[in-house]
Amino acid sequence: MITDVRVDLFDSIFNFLNKKLMLNKLANIEKKYLDLREQSMNPDIISDQQKSIQINREISSLQDLYDLIQEYKKYEEQVA
Repeated sequence: MITDVRVDLFDSIFNFLNKKLMLNKLANIEKKYLDLREQSMNPDIISDQQKSIQINREISSLQDLYDLIQEYKKYEEQVA
């Protein structure tokens, strides 16, 4: 019986840490996307065609994931 309690506790802690790790990773991706969007509007970047292309490619590669993160955040707000 004590073993069952320990297993349940371990599972709860593991799930909490996994969720926390996932949320940290998502926050980092979201921050990177927003930083890139801000950079893309910088006049110095706009005038540097190569840099502008590079940043816009990175933005494009993160767009779908960023959108999913926003959907997840809305879901979490509704559930809370």
